[in-house]
Amino acid sequence: MLSGISYILTSVRRYIVHNSSAELVPYWKCIAQGVHLLLDGVSHVASGLLILTLAFDRVIAIVTISLYKNLTARASRLTITFIYLIAISYYVIVVIWRVNGNSEPQMVSPYCYADEVFTTQYYKVNLLLLQVPLLTTVIVYVSAVLIMRFRERDVQSNILNMQLKREKLITKKVSVIIICTMLTHLVPNCYLCLVIWEVIENGEVPAYVWFLEPIASCIELLLYYFLDADVSASIKKRWIQWKQKPNNHVSSTKVKPSSCVVRHDAVRLA
Repeated sequence: MLSGISYILTSVRRYIVHNSSAELVPYWKCIAQGVHLLLDGVSHVASGLLILTLAFDRVIAIVTISLYKNLTARASRLTITFIYLIAISYYVIVVIWRVNGNSEPQMVSPYCYADEVFTTQYYKVNLLLLQVPLLTTVIVYVSAVLIMRFRERDVQSNILNMQLKREKLITKKVSVIIICTMLTHLVPNCYLCLVIWEVIENGEVPAYVWFLEPIASCIELLLYYFLDADVSASIKKRWIQWKQKPNNHVSSTKVKPSSCVVRHDAVRLA
């Protein structure tokens, strides 16, 4: 959601700047006015860490079921809060580094792109660092699936078997989220890293890659929405009601002459 708001603010800024002057502005002015830079930086870091937390959550749930049962909603809220504090702290450190570093350029375009405001070197390193939690997520999640397969063979207790089946069902739902994130974020970003770091010589970034992430973010939000059991049940219920509902349009019924005669006689008798 934060990433989506960032894209909207970026588009609004581009529209305003496009219809006004295109003079260069100091980089610090972009930082002061660039809410889109803050949301973009925080959302990308938090998103990667949250996906990684989901993967570790599956490992803990499968390996130590007894420990996982002791985790509360308060622990989950604290974990999410801690993740966002890390993301905000990371952005603050980057801003302090930019202000105290006196790096070039001092004047940037009024569009206030991140690679101009925080330098191209930061953009390259940051893009590379963002892939670390995503790649770690793949390794951790694959480990969780393998551990779950081995535990299915070894578990003898009926209670543990039922708990493991429940965790398996949750793991399948989480796998949809993780696979979607890998396809829409990890794959294109890895290609961008290879091009930006000139591992691929004379490589060009296709134009559709820049549109992929905002579109993918919308699809992910819808995906998370439909994965909720209550929401899915409500949608199915509405769909069944809509299919069973008769046509709302009023059909033009022909009035028989005999009915008119009967009604006319009834009026006369009255």
